[in-house]
Amino acid sequence: MDGVEVDFLLGYTAFNQEFQWLPPFGPKFAKKPSDNEALRRFYRSLPDISEQLKPPPLQKIEGGLENLRVGLDLLRQGKVSGTKLVACLE
Repeated sequence: MDGVEVDFLLGYTAFNQEFQWLPPFGPKFAKKPSDNEALRRFYRSLPDISEQLKPPPLQKIEGGLENLRVGLDLLRQGKVSGTKLVACLE
């Protein structure tokens, strides 16, 4: 696609340390400062992201495991939208 740049970030390289899978035989991965900077940018953005994200409202399914089927039926019928079903098991 025009204007799209694909990049690969191996999670282990984000900590800016050399890493080897199954030493001494496995592949070695060198330090990669750009991956570490990407991780730092991500962590810096978390406060802003967490303010923008809001959890969905909860819809309680009372009655314990006996009524769990009620919630599953609502899901199957497509009657759950924009909420999170929570089965109360007390």
